[in-house]
Amino acid sequence: MSEGHSSRIPVVICAIFLVVGVLVVVGTWAAYFKDVGIARSGVVAEGLVLKKDIIRSSDGDSDYRLAYRFTLPSGEMMQTERNVPKRIWNAAQTGSAIQISYAADDPRRNFPVGAGITSVVSPMAVSIMFGGLALFGGVALYRRYRPQSARES
Repeated sequence: MSEGHSSRIPVVICAIFLVVGVLVVVGTWAAYFKDVGIARSGVVAEGLVLKKDIIRSSDGDSDYRLAYRFTLPSGEMMQTERNVPKRIWNAAQTGSAIQISYAADDPRRNFPVGAGITSVVSPMAVSIMFGGLALFGGVALYRRYRPQSARES
């Protein structure tokens, strides 16, 4: 491997850290603010629980998933599956009614009442992890490409 090629690998890795970190942080906060807006002033419809699943991962964690459908005022039927908190999953019964919150401008953005990303803890935790990743990548790139005069001071 040539010297020029091998010296680009760390730069590419740091750039990936920076870009991915920033995108994940921005995307997480955007989802949080969208869900908070839906929870506060979104449209609420009565839905029907179609199916309940528990998805177990190899590390022992479980995701609680509900499949449901609801009807928009236009008559269009929306059918969705979402991960929900265990308390909502436990309360829901297949074939029973469930309240669904959705964005009037984008009904695909929906969730059972109480199941959206409405706790600030999750985006803060993601921001700490991926913000740190972005910061690491950004600082490494800055140190590599800062002006020569700044390196000598």
